[in-house]
Amino acid sequence: KGAGLPINPGIYGGAMGDLKAAAEIGVTMRRAGGNPLTPMNWKKGFSSKGSDWFYANDGVETPPEKNWLLTLHGLNRQAGLGTYLSIPIMGRVAKDGSSVAFDINKYADQDDWAGKSQPTDPHPNAGSGRRFVRGADGQITRDKDGNPVKELIEPDPNDTSVEMSPDEQCEMLSFMINRMKYGTAAQGGVKYLALDNEPMIWNGTHRGMHPKGTSYDEYWQRTVDYAGRLKKIDPGVQIAGPTLFGWTAYFVSGLDIQECGSGKAPWTAPPDFTAHGRVPFAKWWLKKLAEYEKANGVRLVDILDFHFYPQTGIYMAGTPNDPKVMEGRVQETRVLWDPEYVDPSWMANDEFGKGLGGKIQLLRMMKSWIAECNPGMLTSLGEYSWGGEKDISGGVAQAELLGVFAREGLDFAFYWFFPGPNSSPWFAFKMFRNPDGNHTAFGDRYLPATVSAPTDVSVHTARDSKTGRLTFVLVNKRAAKDAKVTVKLSQAVPRQEVTAYEYSMADKYIIGQRPAQTVEGRSITVDLPSLSVLRFDLKP
Repeated sequence: KGAGLPINPGIYGGAMGDLKAAAEIGVTMRRAGGNPLTPMNWKKGFSSKGSDWFYANDGVETPPEKNWLLTLHGLNRQAGLGTYLSIPIMGRVAKDGSSVAFDINKYADQDDWAGKSQPTDPHPNAGSGRRFVRGADGQITRDKDGNPVKELIEPDPNDTSVEMSPDEQCEMLSFMINRMKYGTAAQGGVKYLALDNEPMIWNGTHRGMHPKGTSYDEYWQRTVDYAGRLKKIDPGVQIAGPTLFGWTAYFVSGLDIQECGSGKAPWTAPPDFTAHGRVPFAKWWLKKLAEYEKANGVRLVDILDFHFYPQTGIYMAGTPNDPKVMEGRVQETRVLWDPEYVDPSWMANDEFGKGLGGKIQLLRMMKSWIAECNPGMLTSLGEYSWGGEKDISGGVAQAELLGVFAREGLDFAFYWFFPGPNSSPWFAFKMFRNPDGNHTAFGDRYLPATVSAPTDVSVHTARDSKTGRLTFVLVNKRAAKDAKVTVKLSQAVPRQEVTAYEYSMADKYIIGQRPAQTVEGRSITVDLPSLSVLRFDLKP
């Protein structure tokens, strides 16, 4: 009954990924992001792996029109996909494809280097940037536990990078509009541009080029310098930022993280946070955007972009097929919205989580910050994954997430990296977007549903506004508890044959199809196995 809440198709996004795979599972947008993007030299084609692999530059000289970052939109457009393109704003880019930030021939006594880890590495001299601390006697200093003490080497950014001005960097958009003939956003060109990738850890991921942590003021100035220019080039483009890496960065700056993490300042009084009135960084930045718009008549940024990964240890760890781990992964989806859910990770107990009683409600928190500080902005979970690809729980959690994104009114979400073919999250996308091979997608209007045991079972319901078709996705979030669910409808449906699709532990490598069932009236009862996703569609 009623129109329902519009569902932005941008919630079904993934990172770069294969175009055929995207079509198969119904991905709607592809995001260009990740650590190698920040130092990408769009004119030359060079980049750097940063801390992902010994701060080594890579790439071969490539003209802009063949650079993967610039060609992404053309490929997306051919495939009918939207583009969410990150644009570097660090101010320095890789100068070549071979330099390294911490050459062991220049900086001796490092604890690790590429050739030690991988003898055939093309840059065997690329070091970790950490060297042993030695005493006056030349011996390695050890801590109270007997472990070697190490220190960070101060890099010379010129070893691996060159400066690129905001004008030169933003010329990339003009190049795509004119030279690559994408046109403006209104003409089918790139519509969404994100301001770089996770700036509050540049001093970690790209320490060789940006050794000092990004401060409140630095990121704000970069917002003005880059977003302002991009909006002048194409007023129709929508800008996203600040692409924060996770919980801590929502509240404090990279400079704070660097100072507190090294023991130079206490976490109870991060210096940059304190100097800015102890206002969480994201809120402060949103307020600055509102002030700028009021003073200049220009909305610099349109989308609040934040990244999130579960901090409970289940994302990259946890034994596959362990019932406790699997159920924990699915229950952790509640961290995004549930006012009763106390997050079991360190987030609940840090200086900021304690103030919330450990009840994070991430999507609702971000929406409330927008409402308070800069109304009208859209929201983007620019990078996320709940892991669990090796057992059923990754798919059950992902199905629940897609339902939650729709229900909570999120505008964009981008799975990192991309659902692997025939992994459990792959099938979760298919359940929403293409369970039957005919691309019968979850509707475009989310309908409210009341559930009697929401910690056990979720019910996500949508209507297709063109056909009136109703779609129900039921999720059993318990690892050892089957459920019998009675769906009560607000109005009767005519007698019809219904085929239900099931993704469950019966076979995690396929979407099963239940025998057709005759339904009519205002009530439907279905059995829901433990850790499973069930979908059925009704004609109006």
